[in-house]
Amino acid sequence: MNHRIRQRALPAGCLVAALLSGCATTRGILDVPLQEVANPATGVAVKIGSVTDSRRFQVDPPQPSIPSLKDGQIENQALTSRAIARKRNGYGKALGDILLPEGQTVAGLAAATVTRGLRAGGFRVLTEGQPGFEDALPIDVDIEQFWAWFTPGFFAAHLEFEARITLTGPVPPFRQGEPVRGYVRLSTQAATTRAWRNTVEKGLTELENEIGARIRAAPPAQLEGRLPRLGVRSDLRVVSPTGVEPASETPAAKPLASLEAGASDARIGVELTPRGGTR
Repeated sequence: MNHRIRQRALPAGCLVAALLSGCATTRGILDVPLQEVANPATGVAVKIGSVTDSRRFQVDPPQPSIPSLKDGQIENQALTSRAIARKRNGYGKALGDILLPEGQTVAGLAAATVTRGLRAGGFRVLTEGQPGFEDALPIDVDIEQFWAWFTPGFFAAHLEFEARITLTGPVPPFRQGEPVRGYVRLSTQAATTRAWRNTVEKGLTELENEIGARIRAAPPAQLEGRLPRLGVRSDLRVVSPTGVEPASETPAAKPLASLEAGASDARIGVELTPRGGTR
């Protein structure tokens, strides 16, 4: 009986090795197209600020989830900026790597995914050239992990993808830096280009959904220092809950500490009283 089990298992192991041989030793190119999502009709206006690829590559990493490149070219930023996965054979030995196409980068793909997630959460993400872009609140993106890898198995192998990024900006929930993660693990009989793309796309969808969920779970967004731009009259002064503050010597409006986005009367923790009069 044991002999029959070994005979039946051997072809499965050979099949995985065969499906990963040949071109698996060469460098591959993987295009991961993302459809643009329209902005919501209303919402806080934000923009993608800095995007930093902070991934750390290793020449011979102990785990396949750690980024690496064929021939140890981890100092070549032109390659690391596009590297997204590493192929392996049926025994787990690292083979060729997988890059995004020329002209595309992991930073760009991460920014596009974050944009989709922010819009799903109700933010209006503006791009350069759009009205209001200069005044939009910046959301900085720091990429800690953005990698797909192959894990061999006895009867079936697995492709995995994980993205871990930190989003920082002057609106909840990103004020202190919010780490978000997208992860997926899929079974496969062959690590084909289609299988790699499917894995990465599903992982990015998880990341996008997580960003949207964090925004919806956060307190209402607040804008800081935006009083004049919201059209509040300059002849008004701020009244705190404990009393009237001295009027400004200049006709300029005194900015509020915080103002909830979309508030028509600007009554967020303070009241506005015409100068020289009562409410």
